[in-house]
Amino acid sequence: MTPSGDLTEFATPTPNARPTGIALGPDGNIWYTDATNSKIGRIALDQLVELTGKAISPNLGVPFSGTVATFTTDALNAKASDFSARIDFGNGQVSDGVITANTTGGFDVIGTATYTAAATAPILVTVTDSGAGITTSATGAVTVVGAVAPSTVTVHLDKVSDTGAANDDFITSVDRPTFYGKTSSYAVVQVYALRAGSIPSFNRFVGQTIAGPDGVWSLTLTTATLNNGAYTITATATNPGGSPSVPVPLTDDFGTVRMLAIDTIGPRVTAVAFSPQTGVLTAVMSDAGAGLDLGSTNDASNYTLVNARSRFGGNVATRRSAPSISGFYTKAVGNTIILTSSAPMRRGVYLFQILSGGVRDLAGNALDGEYTSQLPSGNGASGGNFIVKLTVPNSVSHRKPPRHRPLHGHFMHRRG
Repeated sequence: MTPSGDLTEFATPTPNARPTGIALGPDGNIWYTDATNSKIGRIALDQLVELTGKAISPNLGVPFSGTVATFTTDALNAKASDFSARIDFGNGQVSDGVITANTTGGFDVIGTATYTAAATAPILVTVTDSGAGITTSATGAVTVVGAVAPSTVTVHLDKVSDTGAANDDFITSVDRPTFYGKTSSYAVVQVYALRAGSIPSFNRFVGQTIAGPDGVWSLTLTTATLNNGAYTITATATNPGGSPSVPVPLTDDFGTVRMLAIDTIGPRVTAVAFSPQTGVLTAVMSDAGAGLDLGSTNDASNYTLVNARSRFGGNVATRRSAPSISGFYTKAVGNTIILTSSAPMRRGVYLFQILSGGVRDLAGNALDGEYTSQLPSGNGASGGNFIVKLTVPNSVSHRKPPRHRPLHGHFMHRRG
């Protein structure tokens, strides 16, 4: 009970205690004797009445020092040294606060920190009464002046850069493709490429650009070349004065994450066999990259058999084919095609041609078909018809087939 008659009741920590001999101690707290339990007790008046967090507005990159919270206490003769403070600034910095008496009869908690980006959480201030062992916490808002929150970004493959059978399968022969997307106005966009199976794993920076006022950005690789392989493509965006966003992966129009396959190597003819007795010709084509476009290999118009006296485009310095399948191109996905002549073949020499512009792989690379007696065909560059001489001896000859008439395709077996 105060001299003015205000009565406050306190629970005793020991059951059935009977406080007697209540008196004010020299520490400013009320003490009593517990005759029932042979103990003495203290009524701690030096409790924190209220702790209030303060809103602060530090400048980006500039050391901040100021009041982050205030508190009051009803303890008699309380001093700043009776308390301690701990401050979590919400940006990874945690430090002790300095407590000073203020002009209103309470205390201020002073903190120091430097913000290099927008705060991720409010300030959390914890004050402890060292004598009473009482701890109280409060939070305060933070607005970093000049800080810009990380931007969001999307990244897509330009359909012009997606060559081959489809422009949405992310298989291409373009080793310097164009990417595009959307982010914040004037954000700096950086693009990275991680090749699958690379040892050591290395997320390679391949280029950057600045988004327009509408946030649209586009980047065509000019100095970096993506070698053949499968890639994880990611992009980050950084607003002016801000920090980079988290990496965002390449997606299709529906938001599905996609890998990008680069294939600049054309398919090759790996084996040819011809039976003069039956007129059946077997050809094997293989692709070491993304795989064959089976729609092109199964198109009979891409195969022509004419009399050797005829002339058509392509390599005419050809040799007679081997009588059996041989010379398979290792680590390649192959497709075997079997064709029969539309008419009996008379004795003589014929030219069998596979059109390079017709037979392609999934990335759109044309057949690497140049043949100079060795299989697989090709000179390491896409393009070039495959042309080989076939001989029908007199013992199995029939009537002469029409000139320039293509073979009818009978596709008995496919692999790949």
